[in-house]
Amino acid sequence: MRKYTASVTTFLLLSVMACAQLGLVTPQNHTQRLAYAYTMVTAVRDQAKVSLENKRISVVDAQQVLRLSDLARVSLDQARVMMEKGDQANGLQTLQVAEQILLQLQSYIKSKEARMKGNGAWAQAPRLQLS
Repeated sequence: MRKYTASVTTFLLLSVMACAQLGLVTPQNHTQRLAYAYTMVTAVRDQAKVSLENKRISVVDAQQVLRLSDLARVSLDQARVMMEKGDQANGLQTLQVAEQILLQLQSYIKSKEARMKGNGAWAQAPRLQLS
């Protein structure tokens, strides 16, 4: 059952990421962008879980990804509240910050996986830095 769940999760994650990369999923308004970003939080967390289970990232890296995805989730909640109260400018700015965190987390996991696959050395992989 656990293998099945991991396979389904991996499939869904890859589907969401593939659709996004192909431009098939394009949020049309702020509400859709917010919903898509919430989906990205789940995808990033699942990606980290699967990568950790397959020993493609370290425990420390997975914990870092989870902490930062929690931060992104809080930012999304704040953005939603701001937009509901009519503060569109600050809501959109907060949404953009959360989206950037999530995009960088996805890139970080991919880069860690590539380094692990390429040479298998934990110590040579860079630490996550948000700009």
